[in-house]
Amino acid sequence: MRPLTSRTYLGVDVLDGPFDSAGLVLDTPARRITVIGPGPGAPWVDAHEAVPRYRRTLRIWNQGPDDLADLIGWLDARRGRALPFWLPSWDADLTLWEPAEPESGIITVYSPEDLGYHALEFPAGPSRRHLLILAAGIDPIYCRVTAIEDHSGGAAALALDDSLAEGLPLGARISFLRWCRQDVDEARILFHPTGVSECDLPIIEIPQECPA
Repeated sequence: MRPLTSRTYLGVDVLDGPFDSAGLVLDTPARRITVIGPGPGAPWVDAHEAVPRYRRTLRIWNQGPDDLADLIGWLDARRGRALPFWLPSWDADLTLWEPAEPESGIITVYSPEDLGYHALEFPAGPSRRHLLILAAGIDPIYCRVTAIEDHSGGAAALALDDSLAEGLPLGARISFLRWCRQDVDEARILFHPTGVSECDLPIIEIPQECPA
């Protein structure tokens, strides 16, 4: 199994597997708001955060002592809730409008008027500007959206902080990289008689602290 800390982005560890989500509750969003009412007219709602905070639990399996050492090293490096890390959403958060050319610093995504990335996600700040791009036959691409330009017909051109080394097909998966912390100071590891161990690791997103 690949070590949990083998990849970094902007000098910070990326927790991108391997883990198991079967039977676990994933992506529970929460957002702090203030609702003022009742009274004349519609209630007034004030959101304290630009985007929801997501919670999820990752189940990490360890097949032997090497895997267990990787997990313990990851937990020790986090110092409980102290140090953040990146966690991909693994969802297809953005969809390519057209294939991207090699050496291009721009990708064009589907973004319908008033509902798309340009209207709801990009203006919310840096927490939805860091991306993981996956496509068959190429290494994972970690990048940041630096600017956006609306196109007609429901498309938006996203400028990236670096040029693509290779082109991207329409089937490429584009996921948000979420800035997260562990949601516990001490994670529990369950040992099985077969020598396998498991750890259910609660994680919470902290978008208000995401680096630009």
